[in-house]
Amino acid sequence: AAVFRSGMAAISTLIDALMPLSREVGHFIVGREGYRQTRNILDRLKLRGHIELTEIPMDGFGSLQHLIQPNTKAIFFETPSNPFLKIIDVERVAEQVKAARSEALVVVDHTFANPLNQKPLLQGADIVVPSLTKYIGGNNRTAAGAVIGLREVVDQVLALRGQVGN
Repeated sequence: AAVFRSGMAAISTLIDALMPLSREVGHFIVGREGYRQTRNILDRLKLRGHIELTEIPMDGFGSLQHLIQPNTKAIFFETPSNPFLKIIDVERVAEQVKAARSEALVVVDHTFANPLNQKPLLQGADIVVPSLTKYIGGNNRTAAGAVIGLREVVDQVLALRGQVGN
């Protein structure tokens, strides 16, 4: 795991790590009703021409296989979603990525459900990004975030964290 000073530091560093190192443009699929600050990062990268972004409604994750492209880097969603508390079936998303024979990562922003209530890595997520500020730290007494999951991705995130000081 890679631990950060905030949940947004974890998310922004993860997104940077998922970006292609070549001139290739990466594709991300995200929930339309996801956390606004995460969407702001992705929207800014899209405006700069660094990524392609497909936005889907939170109830669209059950049938997203047709949206996966060869350059799709991640399916990024929050469950339960903020602020609407919609639940995404992590296992179903992972099954669709596998059925598409894609290397896209299933990335779950896991801020609202604590690890006792939901375990996205056991449900097929490749990466989980919890804001440790909420249920882990409690009542904003501590600001922290983490990137947990596939070792090779976490290693990339750790390398970037050292470079940018998150």
